Amino acid sequence: MSVSLITLRSNRNFLDYYHDYIKREWRRHYFSYDVLKEEYKALKWKDKPKLHRFEKDFLEEIKRVDWFIKATLFEIQQDLRKISETKALFLDEMQMAKRKAQDEKTVEITLRAIYEKCNDIEQFYSLNRFAICKIAKKFEKLIDQSLLDDSHKDEADGFIDFDPWRDHKSNEYFTQKFVPREKIIQALSNKCKAMYKLFFRRRYPTLAEGELDFVKNKARIHKSTQVLFGMKVGAIILLVNYTHSE
Repeated sequence: MSVSLITLRSNRNFLDYYHDYIKREWRRHYFSYDVLKEEYKALKWKDKPKLHRFEKDFLEEIKRVDWFIKATLFEIQQDLRKISETKALFLDEMQMAKRKAQDEKTVEITLRAIYEKCNDIEQFYSLNRFAICKIAKKFEKLIDQSLLDDSHKDEADGFIDFDPWRDHKSNEYFTQKFVPREKIIQALSNKCKAMYKLFFRRRYPTLAEGELDFVKNKARIHKSTQVLFGMKVGAIILLVNYTHSE
């Protein structure tokens, strides 16, 4: 499937149906469910459909979505690394007098933005996994049709145990590459919580998780992070460099 096919228009129905779960800035990166569904419709009326093209497009779509998730996780990891470099400054009692309130707020807002990005990519992952599984069930029907075998007509419950889809490369990539991303996302989210505890809730660590999940003025946080997030990460680097120069 060429990149030119991956457009908002070609995936309009999917984006409309699941509008409440779509992150606007990432619309072009969602699994092209509508395109694969149309390919399925074109093949399902054939007695013995040739599935090579469908399998190729399906695999490429899974890889394309997975690449975006992988790239986003890398960005989160890099941002967390920059935050962690300020740990010595925040935890060294000798440096407490030199730390400005604005520096502390910068780290807090940035950490909140990273945590929110973890939540966004987790929902992105879940919705795309759901779409992939829906296409996988349609693919199974085509496989049964091509084999003239009705023994696999029942739909599978899980997203790993699809049969006979499991014999194809798209399933192999999905189960071995795509599905494990969920654990990485969860690990990064937990790391955000751990760092927040370390920086701001050392005395009452149980408050940290709630304070990241429940923001008093979320609109204000959104406004700050969208406009200043890149600048604030840069400010953290300057803060680290200043400390090291002392």
